[in-house]
Amino acid sequence: MTLKVQESQTQTIFIALLGSFILLFVLMAWLLFPTQSSKTVPITPIVTSTEKDNAVEGRFCGGIAGILCSEGYECKLDGNYPDAGGKCLKN
Repeated sequence: MTLKVQESQTQTIFIALLGSFILLFVLMAWLLFPTQSSKTVPITPIVTSTEKDNAVEGRFCGGIAGILCSEGYECKLDGNYPDAGGKCLKN
């Protein structure tokens, strides 16, 4: 009976090791030979506004994004808290 228990444990360990090696092989193959869809594609930014468009009095500024006003304008905040927003006013 002791022999059968040891055989069963040996088989379980062998199957677990074999499964681990197969998983490791698949993972390494996936990392070394990436598929076509995982290759990086350059992204071209789309410009939606110009500096002239930004130089408008009353445009939003500040906020959590910290949007700045154009040169010659100052951000007048609507509150006194870290992410307060405001409007651009001419200096």
